[in-house]
Amino acid sequence: MEARRLTASNLPLQKLLYFAHGIMLTRHGVPLVDGYFEAWEYGPVHPLIYATFKAYGSGPITLPARRRDLRTGMETAFPAPVDDRVDAIIDQVVSHLGRQRPTRLVHISHAVGGPWGYIANQTGTRAGYGLRISDTVIKDRFHRHMVAGGDGGREDVRDERPPG
Repeated sequence: MEARRLTASNLPLQKLLYFAHGIMLTRHGVPLVDGYFEAWEYGPVHPLIYATFKAYGSGPITLPARRRDLRTGMETAFPAPVDDRVDAIIDQVVSHLGRQRPTRLVHISHAVGGPWGYIANQTGTRAGYGLRISDTVIKDRFHRHMVAGGDGGREDVRDERPPG
């Protein structure tokens, strides 16, 4: 669990969460997180989690996510996962990819024929920005992600922005 002591901004958090979600779907057939991912310019983004941490901008996230009870208005920290499969996948993703530069994570998330590319490039024009990447598409196409050498190019990748 020491690998989880990672400081990250919203952009790498989104990619690491996506990779863990994809592994959970392909390995165990169940999603890691509720909700959905969308195809944004810099790769898959979970809009609710993005909104939770967008106040940090491109800076590091310094506080854990909290949830609000809509009936009482009370906020509490999210509990730690209790599923050993989830723990193993999170540890695997953080230990293998957690120290990668954001540009590298974006490059990996843009795998040719992968879930993001399939949705974002449906018309060949990247007109798919903002469209949902369903769990079915992730499960069917996640195997196209590979970790290879190089940094994936662009150095100006700093922050996610909603499409539009």
